Amino acid sequence: MRAPWGLLPLLAITFAVGCDGAPPTGSHEAAQVQAVTVDALTGTVGSTLPTALAVRVLDDRGRAMGGVTVAWSVTAGGGAVDPATSVTDMEGVARASWTLGPSAGTQGAKAAVGEIAPVLFTATARPEAVALAAPTSGNGQSGEVAGVLSDSLVVRVADRYGNPVPNVAVAWLVSAGGGAVSPAATATNDSGLVKARWALGPAVGAQAVGARAAGVAEAHAQFRAAAEARPGSIVLSPWSGDAQTGTVGRTLSGPLGVRAVDRLGRAVSGLSVAWEATEGAG
Repeated sequence: MRAPWGLLPLLAITFAVGCDGAPPTGSHEAAQVQAVTVDALTGTVGSTLPTALAVRVLDDRGRAMGGVTVAWSVTAGGGAVDPATSVTDMEGVARASWTLGPSAGTQGAKAAVGEIAPVLFTATARPEAVALAAPTSGNGQSGEVAGVLSDSLVVRVADRYGNPVPNVAVAWLVSAGGGAVSPAATATNDSGLVKARWALGPAVGAQAVGARAAGVAEAHAQFRAAAEARPGSIVLSPWSGDAQTGTVGRTLSGPLGVRAVDRLGRAVSGLSVAWEATEGAG
């Protein structure tokens, strides 16, 4: 027997409720954002990470949601995430590229969908290759000839952004005045610093030392110092013309000469010597 037409709306409503008698539940709105990229992220400052950032958006039933807009942003370290927004695919995944900022160390980025708790990403940014070496202390000192300067020479090695670069070999070379630097070569510490002591040479006046980062001709620091003839640092001894005899009022036949040496017996150059008569007239 066919149902009267008037009963069809009631049957339609009953079918919509469901065969099990329970109405469908859930808002089917984005409820959770999960990280898909879980690898430890590392890269050089200013570079784009080889691994893209990726998140998956799920609804309140844990099902992947396509067509959801994800907003990307940097939280620490500078740089940029591109694009600023991306849309999830059929698997609920959205991706973006992260270009690190110029500061070495820990950097951060995040992915957000509305008011849902965002996904946070961190990356370790390494410094770039060495670009410069600069004196930080010890330049412009003065000391006695052949003496060790009181302050160490300190050089800071950095990349083009100013980030310190550790474990870089730095060689020291005396370029004027003689003397020596110890140690002759050493490596920068975690702060990009390296230091050495400078023993001045036996020449009175300007002296110079250079520090060069290995393999980088442009990364060269220059130090200057003034070597002084201080009391007790120079010894003068007769060199020629001593114990001569002659007629009063006449010039001696042989010139007078003295030799200046430091406390180690090394000849000292550039020293001004004043002459005066100590007995008799002249």
